[in-house]
Amino acid sequence: MSDPAAAPQLRRSMGFFDLVLFVVLTSFGIMWFAKAGEAGAVGVTLWIVAGLVFYLPLALCVIVLSARYPGEGGLYCWSQRSFGDFAGFITGWTYWACILPFLPGVLYFIAGSALFLGGDRWMGLIKDPAYFITVSLLCFALTTALNIIGLNVGKWLHNAGALGTWLPALGLMALGFISWARHGSVTDLSAERFMPAFNLKEAALWPILVMSLTGLEAASILGDEIKDTQRRLPIALVFAAILVIVTMVAGTLAVLAAPPTVEQEGAPAFMGAFENVSSRAGVGGLLPIVAVLVVVGHLGKVSAWSATAARLPLVAGVDKKLPAVFARLHPRWGTPYVALLVQAVIVAVLIVIGAAGTSTEGAYNLFLDLTAVLTLVPFLFLFAAAIKVQCGESGPGRMQTPLGRGVAALLLVVGLATTAVSMILAVIPPEQEEYKALHVAKVAGLSGLVVGCGVAIYFLGRKR
Repeated sequence: MSDPAAAPQLRRSMGFFDLVLFVVLTSFGIMWFAKAGEAGAVGVTLWIVAGLVFYLPLALCVIVLSARYPGEGGLYCWSQRSFGDFAGFITGWTYWACILPFLPGVLYFIAGSALFLGGDRWMGLIKDPAYFITVSLLCFALTTALNIIGLNVGKWLHNAGALGTWLPALGLMALGFISWARHGSVTDLSAERFMPAFNLKEAALWPILVMSLTGLEAASILGDEIKDTQRRLPIALVFAAILVIVTMVAGTLAVLAAPPTVEQEGAPAFMGAFENVSSRAGVGGLLPIVAVLVVVGHLGKVSAWSATAARLPLVAGVDKKLPAVFARLHPRWGTPYVALLVQAVIVAVLIVIGAAGTSTEGAYNLFLDLTAVLTLVPFLFLFAAAIKVQCGESGPGRMQTPLGRGVAALLLVVGLATTAVSMILAVIPPEQEEYKALHVAKVAGLSGLVVGCGVAIYFLGRKR
């Protein structure tokens, strides 16, 4: 922030254990196993490649920048201090904007997963937009209320969310390998199947996988609310990076061990994959338990990302790029309640309009592709800032990496190039999308509108 002395005093509520779980929660998602599995064995290859050309560079990028520019705001402040106010604001604006359509997608995932609690009796609601809208709104109201009370309370949902995400993932992997050991793999896992075919299906999947690997940068946005940030954050990032990429590969292999999931519009593919894998492994009765864990896990994810997003309007309000009301903290709980309430209204609108003119599955894919485009915009600034810091003169907080200056800079350039290519590919509609032209129009049009609004708000802020 341009005037640290004017920054509101936030509470340091997150210890090391809270931080590790927060990083894992924001950078890992079980919903991506089945998504990668749609491509077959090549999905495993895509995870490994994405880990090398994006996830590893991202971990290095965050460690370098958080060491040089510590404090609340994370990537907003990194871009601002590297390239000026406009770059900082657009980075923070697009990152905030990318979280907003991501939240309805996760909320739809929660609503679809909850139906597995009632078995066949509840599955009749799988194509009912009113059900998805109602459950999504209620869940988001709950997480917003907890975040207004504060991270000292909200962090417990985050911690429960991390466990609620990992336990189903571990269960899927264990059952998948039991099934594999007993019956072999249903999917052809011969060597040639792992080779990319460079077709449109893989091109449409690639940006989703890259986008799903973001999240390592999220915890740094809460820099002033973490105890001993400088020492604890790099350890948490390295731990999460290794754990997540290994789990993504193992989870996708587990999905491939069972018969393909029967397509059921609106139903989360992960739940279908778990049902198939557990059935083939000869273990029954787990689906309702897994559904509870998935719902809790993704409520925690929504809460964590909502809390992260609200800190960006907060620092922009302190910088006077947004109205000063965004910098207000709740008089009792010391949280950015104005930012939380404003984004709650925006997300509620997106939940409703996302289902317009498409199916619930189409709305979910729209949220994913729109999120992918907007998510990757700030990473252009992020990698460029890290390259500037790494190649520039030594200064306070300069991180000396064991890779060496040249190799580290090259890795960051690879991350920048991967981000740019993925943004272009993100506009490609998925194969199963019935309204392809409408899908492209929505993704491109809404992305352009969001960026254009950010530019307009920035210049209006300068006039103020």
